[in-house]
Amino acid sequence: MGENKEVAFLKRNAINKANQTMFLVVAGAALIAGASVVGMIYLFRIYSFNIKVLTEQDKSISTITQNIENINDLKERLGSLETNENLNKENLKSNADDGGLRVIADALPDSENASGLGSALQKKIFSDGVTLDAFNIESSDSNSLSTSASTSVSSESSNIPEGVKDIQFTASISASFPNEGSPEDIKNKETAAYNNIVNTLQKMEKSIRAINVTSFKFERSINKFTLTLSAKSYYYPKYVMTLDSTKVKADDAANPATTTSGTGTQTNSTTTSGGSK
Repeated sequence: MGENKEVAFLKRNAINKANQTMFLVVAGAALIAGASVVGMIYLFRIYSFNIKVLTEQDKSISTITQNIENINDLKERLGSLETNENLNKENLKSNADDGGLRVIADALPDSENASGLGSALQKKIFSDGVTLDAFNIESSDSNSLSTSASTSVSSESSNIPEGVKDIQFTASISASFPNEGSPEDIKNKETAAYNNIVNTLQKMEKSIRAINVTSFKFERSINKFTLTLSAKSYYYPKYVMTLDSTKVKADDAANPATTTSGTGTQTNSTTTSGGSK
């Protein structure tokens, strides 16, 4: 009887040890499986993140490559413009040594340069037989011009290319003639004064820098012709290329990365940059 109890006890003890061993094995397997799942998820996130980064980098490389090709093409075009016969005509140049690109820059500057415009108008156009009585550069980047002049020449042109901006000015010029002397002498000098006014308008028309007369008023007094006009000139602002930063997140729930000047350090993210023309 006692032997049976001892055998039963040994069996129960063996079963308990087996259960403990099985529990430890199952728990260890579960822990390993859980760690494997977590590791796989982490590795998958890293893989997915790296795929996104490489995709954005490929886009940036493609953009930069295209920009390099555009630069080479631009260099060829600039070279052809510099030596273009039509742009190198002497009557278009401010200086004999200027090339075609300088002529283009004079015709359509990259800034309003109000002082330069005023100086050029006074020296090259409002001269030779006429007196500049008043001159005022009013404003730039305006779509309308208010004036009390009696004759309207043209309204805002719809043919101005996109991006071109205007700078507006008003001027009053006069040409005097004596009202004393023989009738023939007075007539000749009056005609000369009138022609000086007309020549001024013709010089504006032939100016290398485009000038659009929007309105004018022509008056004659006893011994003077007076022309008051409102006009616009144009310029094309410099093109500025910027590098755009792209923020890549490991997943949609991740916080956006913070970058400085297109580069920086961040968590679960990286930045690729590329300019576009």
